[in-house]
Amino acid sequence: LDANKNGVVSVGEIDPDVGETVGTFKLKLMYKYGDMLTAWRKGLDINGTGRIEEQEIKECCERLGLSLDSKKLFNMLRTCPGGIGIT
Repeated sequence: LDANKNGVVSVGEIDPDVGETVGTFKLKLMYKYGDMLTAWRKGLDINGTGRIEEQEIKECCERLGLSLDSKKLFNMLRTCPGGIGIT
């Protein structure tokens, strides 16, 4: 699994599509908000429920100017299928 032999198995080595998509999203969030906690509070969980819903991912991608498939990204970030949001 450790394709580049650096002693760490990255998400990109397990699933390159997930690594690319989630990595791009995270980098844009970090650039705009500075850290992931601020990104969660100001960029993702806009309605303040404590979880991120699919529509919030879509709107966040639009605000960030990302042309990612937001439904696909949401499903990549969910920990369990069928859940109503990301916590």
